[in-house]
Amino acid sequence: MPIEAHYSKPKLAVMAAVFGLFPILGIAALAMEIYLRTIGEETGPIDYELFLFVPILLLLTPLVVRYIRRIFDNAAVLSIDDSGLYDRRWLDRPIPWDKITWSGVSRIGVQSSIWLKLAVPVSDFTAGGSKRMLASLGAFTGVLVLNCTDLDVRAEEIQACIEGHLPPKPTP
Repeated sequence: MPIEAHYSKPKLAVMAAVFGLFPILGIAALAMEIYLRTIGEETGPIDYELFLFVPILLLLTPLVVRYIRRIFDNAAVLSIDDSGLYDRRWLDRPIPWDKITWSGVSRIGVQSSIWLKLAVPVSDFTAGGSKRMLASLGAFTGVLVLNCTDLDVRAEEIQACIEGHLPPKPTP
């Protein structure tokens, strides 16, 4: 049975709201400090603790933008069919079933991932750029990890579909 997994809009909205709260609070606190100084209500030294929000802004804002962009992304992220497995976040073309030797589900808290052991390097399925660079970072393991937390299909369903397509394992 083929599977097409998309980004889960409710999950992404919650994550964007949670991570977006800190930069918004930082900007609001800084704006309040500037406002109070302009009207003369605040005359003491500057609250330098406000500048601690700068690293938070620099770290969390791109994350929030990523989640918001994914909310409006309606294309399939992960697709599984008879030709192979394709995850557009990591790959530029599908991995045929004969190149996947093993798969398993990993769950840490609410985070779920699918681990795929490949017979060839992941970089064989990327055309270049950042995908190839990221694939080459994990090249020594021969394992591709697919994050399923942001998807609208559960990792166990994806794993069952993968197991149905993998060639049977030889018995000793």
